[in-house]
Amino acid sequence: MLQLFLDPLILMALLWLVARDNADLEFSTLFFVALGIGLGSAIVGNILDPVFGAFSVVPGMAVAVFILMQFCSTTLKQSLAVVILLGIWHIAFGFALTAMTAT
Repeated sequence: MLQLFLDPLILMALLWLVARDNADLEFSTLFFVALGIGLGSAIVGNILDPVFGAFSVVPGMAVAVFILMQFCSTTLKQSLAVVILLGIWHIAFGFALTAMTAT
């Protein structure tokens, strides 16, 4: 639940860092973009997991790049950079949440 509110803010910061000149940085847009990235990546990942295994992350990242290009007006290079940084954020957040709840 916490990540639902943090993801648009992190996405906004990443888009500002990578594509501040041409990206759409409205919170209302980014909330639904982050929601679409999460749901789209989860659906694609769960459907393709039996076929591709660990490589099912790649089509999920492709969905995220497509969503950013369509709804935030970014280029392919900017979208790839944001998606990679967002993936690093998700991994770090997962480790931090696990560490906080383990004690």
